[in-house]
Amino acid sequence: MSSWTANNLVDFWSVRLLGYALPAARRQVLVKFMAQNGNPATDVIANTDTWSANDLKKHYNQQRLRSMISLILLSPEFLSR
Repeated sequence: MSSWTANNLVDFWSVRLLGYALPAARRQVLVKFMAQNGNPATDVIANTDTWSANDLKKHYNQQRLRSMISLILLSPEFLSR
């Protein structure tokens, strides 16, 4: 994946774990969670896990990614597989 934006990460992991894209409403919640007030289409999420004082979109990225994957695993779509 060339651009790790919030949109791309949610789409990649939903297809990887479910085999298909999430419904729009559930996808949007996860995209907002990953973007953290950033632009979900253009802000690239770095592969870091550090504290960023005032910029939430750069704050504990690896932990946020793990949490987003867990939310997909806890979704009704995954449980009905």
